[in-house]
Amino acid sequence: ENIKTYELKNDLIKVIFLNYSATIYQIYLKKNNIWYPVLSTPKTIEDFLNNPLKYGKTMGRTAGRIHKNEISSKYIDFKDAPSIMHGGQHGFHDQYFSVNLVRDNIIEFTFTTDEAIDGYKGSLATKITYSINEEPSLYIRQEAISTEDTLCNLTSHPYFNLEQEDTLINHELFVSSKYIL
Repeated sequence: ENIKTYELKNDLIKVIFLNYSATIYQIYLKKNNIWYPVLSTPKTIEDFLNNPLKYGKTMGRTAGRIHKNEISSKYIDFKDAPSIMHGGQHGFHDQYFSVNLVRDNIIEFTFTTDEAIDGYKGSLATKITYSINEEPSLYIRQEAISTEDTLCNLTSHPYFNLEQEDTLINHELFVSSKYIL
């Protein structure tokens, strides 16, 4: 498949997406009529694809490391591995998503994994929807449904560098959430 780029934009925010992994490739904020990038992203798409840090990509079926234990083994065939990282070898970070909807302020990506890919039970249909508004804000909605009980823990993997400096020591992060794990 071919990598395609998509853009959502309004007067204050511009976001570049790739169909590869339903990726947020770059976010720009406008200040004094100039667009400033806020993500630490490789400069070219080729460098982006070859980078092991998975910048901006959708991570799944499960994000992070899932260790083999009595509970997780009900949903994943680990074979001889003690754990699976970021959804396994065929995780979402390495897949082409379909684009079903593109409007000025919204884009919708979909992807379905087959049963038993990387040992996970059930086929999993996933929809990732990004939208922007005038605040400026970027919203991410991740939905999934499986043919069987399975594990699913999706995340987006952007690396922020708000000032595009060599250090992140002056950055602060606020997460508006009802729950924190």
